[in-house]
Amino acid sequence: MGRKTIFFDIDFTLFGEKDGRYFQIPQSTREGIKLLKQNGHVPVICSGRQSAFIKKYFSGMFDSYIALNGAHIVYRGKTIFDLEIPQKRIKELMDIFDKNNFKYIFDGKRSSWARNIPENQKSGVDAIYGIEGFILYDWKPEDVHANRAEFIFSDKSECEKAQA
Repeated sequence: MGRKTIFFDIDFTLFGEKDGRYFQIPQSTREGIKLLKQNGHVPVICSGRQSAFIKKYFSGMFDSYIALNGAHIVYRGKTIFDLEIPQKRIKELMDIFDKNNFKYIFDGKRSSWARNIPENQKSGVDAIYGIEGFILYDWKPEDVHANRAEFIFSDKSECEKAQA
């Protein structure tokens, strides 16, 4: 049997929930990943999550990962692909998003930059990201080093408005 590369998603695949707490990696998962490595295989995370998230929760388990839906790829600890949104495009997107009053987040490897998120929704957004202080709410466009943009919708009507 040859060496294989095995890809894993994070949410509800590697992560579980224990005692009402999310972001828990079952011991059986840790042991399984270790066994794969011992048998010469290469386990790789493939996720929409950011690199900082992967490093925080999976340090020592994975040294190869595909983060930010493919915009940042690390193989054996070295970045082999990193597609950032150019600054000019960030500003163009902001103009469109702000004009339509969209709630949005620019995600990067080490931080995320959120805009138009109501105060009463920030704690929920922070909880989804799983890293305290990762999302910045007070920033300037030139501070953004993002690999993707995403929207936050409170309900179906907001989603439909964005699709129009």
